[in-house]
Order: sequence, then C-alpha cells, then structure tokens
Amino acid sequence: MKILFLSQYFFPENFKGNDLVFELVKHGHEVVVVTGKPNYPQGKFFPGYGFFKKSTEKIGGATVYRLPLIPRGKGGALGLSLNYFSFYISSALFFLLGKPKFDYDVIITQQLSPMTSALPGLWYKKKRNKPLFTWVLDLWPESIVATTPIKGGLVINWLEGLVRKLYHSSDVLLVSSLSFKDAIMRRGVASDKIIHFPNWAEDVFKRDSSKQIFQQLPDGFNIVYAGNLGEAQDFPSVINAIKMLGNNKRINWNFVGDGRFKADLMALKTELSLDNVYLYPQHPVEFMPSLFKQADAMLLTLKGGSLISQTVPAKMQAYMSAGKLILAMIDGEAKDILMQSGCGFVVPAADSTGLGEAAIRASELPLEDQHEMEKKSLLYYQENFTKETALSKIGQLLARFC
Repeated sequence: MKILFLSQYFFPENFKGNDLVFELVKHGHEVVVVTGKPNYPQGKFFPGYGFFKKSTEKIGGATVYRLPLIPRGKGGALGLSLNYFSFYISSALFFLLGKPKFDYDVIITQQLSPMTSALPGLWYKKKRNKPLFTWVLDLWPESIVATTPIKGGLVINWLEGLVRKLYHSSDVLLVSSLSFKDAIMRRGVASDKIIHFPNWAEDVFKRDSSKQIFQQLPDGFNIVYAGNLGEAQDFPSVINAIKMLGNNKRINWNFVGDGRFKADLMALKTELSLDNVYLYPQHPVEFMPSLFKQADAMLLTLKGGSLISQTVPAKMQAYMSAGKLILAMIDGEAKDILMQSGCGFVVPAADSTGLGEAAIRASELPLEDQHEMEKKSLLYYQENFTKETALSKIGQLLARFC
C-alpha cells in the first residue's frame, strides 16, 4: 500500500508519528512523508538542516520531503505564530506545485499543535479523492482556550470552523484519549468513524534498551519530572507544593527539560535556599531509561479544567512502560487510568497541598509496597498501551479502506 504521511514534525524530532511511519515501512508499505525542517524543541534547525538545506532525504525506508519554515525560536507567541504560519504557507505552495508526485492510496495526518498543520490533508484528499485518516493528539481550539488568554472571538471561531471541516472531511479519526470522542461527536461527527488509538511508549523505554547514561541522582527519595516545564503542566501548583515541603531532607525534586517555568524553579531554589531541588537541561530520549531507572517516583501533572483534562499526557505511558510508581496531580481520563491501575498516588489538578502530602506518603512507603505499585504500572501498560496493539488496529483500518 502507498501511504502519504503529513505532519509538521518528523524525525529527528521526537513524535509518535515517527514510530507509525517506520512500522508501516517495516510491514511492507511505501510511505512518503511531507514535513517541516526539524527545529523542535530547541527552536533552531537541527545540525545539517537549514531553510534551503536538505529538502529531500530517505529515513527508515520512507521518502521524506522537508518544507522550509521559520524556526520556533524561544517558543514565544510571535516565534510560534511565524513557525506555524510558515509551514502552512510552505504546504500550500508544495500542494499548488503538484508535489509530491506520488500515487498514494491513503493519507494519514497528525493533528497536533498547531491544528493548521493537519489541513494539507484536506487538500490532498480532495485532489486524489483518497481516504483521510486524521490522528487527533490535541483538541483545538480547546487547548488554546485552556492555555492562553484567548477565550473567544474571531480567532477561536475561525479555528472552530477549521476543526469542524477537518473532522467532517476525515474518513477515520484516531483519538489518543477516549474523552476526545465526546468532544468530537458534539460537532456532529458520527461515532463509528472515531477510533480509540492511545499513545504508546517509544522502544527506548524498554528496560536496558539504551546505553546512554544519565548522571547520578542525589541520595534520597527522588521524584523525577521529564519534559516541558510549561503552562499546561500547571507548574505554579508544583512550585507551591515544593514551597510547602521546603528543605525536606528525605525528598528530592528533579526536573529534566526546559520551558517557561524553569526560570521560576531556579528562582524558587535560590530564594528559599532549597538544596533538594535539582534542575537538569533537556536530554535526548535515549537518556530517559537511565534516568527513569534511578527515579523512585515519576511526576505527572496537568492543568485542571474540563477542556484540558480530556488529554492523556503521552509521558504517562512512558512512565508506566518503565514500571514506575507515578505521583500525579491530574484530573480526567488520566486520573481514572491511574486509579484503575493502582500504580501510584493521585490528587486533583491544582491541589498543591495534596501533591506535597502525597509526596511525603510516597517517600514513606515500604519498599515492598513501592515494588508492588511498580509491577502494577508495567502490567497495566502491557495490557492496554503497547505499540503492537495500536499498530495492529491501524493495519486493520487500512485494510478496510484500501
């Protein structure tokens, strides 16, 4: 089968679409990828790439077309807007020039942030009258309403119109969270074309699969957070929990990554002379197995509210695949999954007091009970979230439509 995969992000950027493309190639499909020049999350082009450099390449058996765009820079509003808009314009020009010259059977597009990066799928569907699979990993404009000052008006109405068109034009909507189904159906989309397609953990998270060693964590009970230190993750509440505990000699807070609240964490550490808060730069995913192995608990947080709580953060599956106890401050579907699995401590979103108390309870947990929670974490992942299960599902869907 010949498959066209459309996404603003692709390898060496670390997104789930990479796994999907490479596995489709392994299963004998011919895949062409239309994507942007890699610059996420650093905000500048990866080594070897540039605005006019390396426009076509072969990766993992797939033919990849790289469209020029403006790098996202430091992630500010202007930088992100230029980044998103430039890919949208490049995609339009690429389409108008009649490329790629590839007789595909099906189109798969990855609807992340921004949702506008999925719109080329509509153009290519119309051009060839081929089935369109839209993989919904983020709800728009809900995520804009939840994480920015924009709560309504022309921008939100415009995005809502685009989202409705994308959903209604798609033949299959793959949703990473069951909660997304209701949000999509409220837009008049038939339930039978919405398929639950949960995230999985990258292969690197399989135990002892990577030789990249993360530096030694400090002595004590190590709570680890790896990823974006951003608004959606509700770091103000995390900071309040750390303030409440202060220099607890038993508990260490370890943050690996970057984001707008990293400066706030550094200021907190200095202001209160906290010697149990550790900040590390972002590391490639290959270092994560070594980091996770040293952790006693993995921190999972998400901002509250009915809109954003419908999201199941992909890092939850990574934590579970590594068999880790999870300390969560979260609502919605993710909370339900963690409660069902019995793999950690869960408090409501924005409950900084509860998070601090849960951290203490976790640190005082007998080693035997901690190991039992870790076993439950891995077992739940194996029964519900493996890559093999997900790819089997998409293979069946491709066979049905093609």
